[in-house]
Amino acid sequence: MKQRLQHARLEQAIHKSQSFSELLDIPCEVLGNYCVRDYVGSPGMKQDPTTDNTRAKGFFEDQGAWRETLTLEAGEGLSLAIFATFLAVEIDAGTDTAEFLVLAPKRSPEQEGGMYVGLMKSHNTDSLCQLLADDASASGQIGKEIAALVEWLRMPLAEQPSVSESWFGRLFKNKEQG
Repeated sequence: MKQRLQHARLEQAIHKSQSFSELLDIPCEVLGNYCVRDYVGSPGMKQDPTTDNTRAKGFFEDQGAWRETLTLEAGEGLSLAIFATFLAVEIDAGTDTAEFLVLAPKRSPEQEGGMYVGLMKSHNTDSLCQLLADDASASGQIGKEIAALVEWLRMPLAEQPSVSESWFGRLFKNKEQG
């Protein structure tokens, strides 16, 4: 059984708006500026008998125009659904344990044309679709970057001692030395 994504890591990635380049130790040539914006852990709970909610195309159909879904060879059970304004990583799509990560470019008010124009330009996946059409190796690179992200999200956070444990540790350490 595959390990589910760690909620502490998801919260870190989502709330701090950290891009792939900031989170991962690998070069992120294609998705380096993308961030995890949302997580769906139980898409099958969205009750709609007319769509397959265990796949991003069905689950997000009312959120944006779907363009294509790529099966990613770098990660087992991973695929990438490309919508007009965002990406959705599918983990074990079509199963009861399906999970989705919503990816979008990191927002920057300094983008050309001001905050809102820059936001609209950055949330357009045309350039990514064009790259996939022009460069056969782009799909492999995207697969590596997404597989690295999912692996990072599955790793447990290092155990951090609580404040009280740290205080007691220092207290007893000082007693032993004194």
